[in-house]
Amino acid sequence: MLDTLGTLERTHTCGELRESNVGEQVVLMGWVAKKRDFGVFTFIDLRDRDGMTQVVLSAETVAEAHSKAKAVRGMRISNFLLWQLAYSEIYVTQTLFPDFRRTQIFEAIIDYQKRDRRFGDVKSKK
Repeated sequence: MLDTLGTLERTHTCGELRESNVGEQVVLMGWVAKKRDFGVFTFIDLRDRDGMTQVVLSAETVAEAHSKAKAVRGMRISNFLLWQLAYSEIYVTQTLFPDFRRTQIFEAIIDYQKRDRRFGDVKSKK
């Protein structure tokens, strides 16, 4: 399967990278599972269908990529069939599916129960 992003093409999957790849230039494509910002360094856990790779961005060595990574906030829903999301309630968690356990299900249920549903009604201001 060929994955492209503009003129870039994936050279490896996240699960393929090994210590022998250190020093090589690689192109990975996936989603950000977790981002940790420590000022000069930003750590990104990049996940694809084959595994996960931790990407370390330094403000000193890759300044442009580091500044872009620091600016990333929020989550995105693909624009594929957005009309199906009408009247849907979405619960977002940082726990990815393989690690999803009973605790995360209960957290989702509790969050769902706490929601204020108006079903189209507008609350009056008092």
